[in-house]
Amino acid sequence: MPFVYDWLTKHQKTNIEEIVLETYDGKVVFQLQCNRRILSEICYERNGPSTLITFEQNELLVPQQFLDVFLEDLKMVLMNQKAVLEYFRISSEETGVSDAKYVLGIEDILRTKTLALSIREIRFDQITASQGMSIIRYLDSDTLNCLVFSVPEPVNFRDFSNGLRNLEEGYKFDLHIGVKTIWEDDVMAINEVRMLFFLHSH
Repeated sequence: MPFVYDWLTKHQKTNIEEIVLETYDGKVVFQLQCNRRILSEICYERNGPSTLITFEQNELLVPQQFLDVFLEDLKMVLMNQKAVLEYFRISSEETGVSDAKYVLGIEDILRTKTLALSIREIRFDQITASQGMSIIRYLDSDTLNCLVFSVPEPVNFRDFSNGLRNLEEGYKFDLHIGVKTIWEDDVMAINEVRMLFFLHSH
């Protein structure tokens, strides 16, 4: 059952161009851009065992866990998205169970879509390589052209290699990986990622 999704106008629902998702300790911020206009942030905040939702001048207290409430609205947005998304950012400041549930919830939504979600650029901030790559396989290979990772330390470049191996043929995108530290042991793994990426792109 959606919550904030029903507060959006029909025009907004059919003209979503960008989606930004950010999780913090006990809160999710959900932002949409429609027709080059950024809408007010939608906040899902833990309030005891319930969730307080705020959007523009509206507030709603829902007797459910905040991630579950957020995922219901996200599901409605993604399941009804027909146009190509120009940009999709998934960011997390969480660690542990909530973080895993957040990413798995997004993956489950994409898995149930009849048609793969069309996105031109997707960015993962503080999402692990394995989590991000598990989402990529549910995106339309014909439209995805840029994949950006700003991954948490320590970085496991083998996860990028494994993720590229598991992608079906047809994906052609620029891959950007932002890290603070690279160790000597990472060099071979980086070269392996480059080779796999080259093979996937040809």
